[in-house]
Amino acid sequence: MRDALEETMVTAFHQIRQRRSQRGIPGLRTAAVAFAIDRVARSYLAQGIFP
Repeated sequence: MRDALEETMVTAFHQIRQRRSQRGIPGLRTAAVAFAIDRVARSYLAQGIFP
């Protein structure tokens, strides 16, 4: 259980850090919020909820 959680956390950190460097976002917290919003938007698009 602990190993799975650690893997999830490390993967998420790397994705957020990559997004931060790609878009020139100043902080990890802001990059995490942007990443979360993108995930929700993609989910809405896949479900046909958003235009």
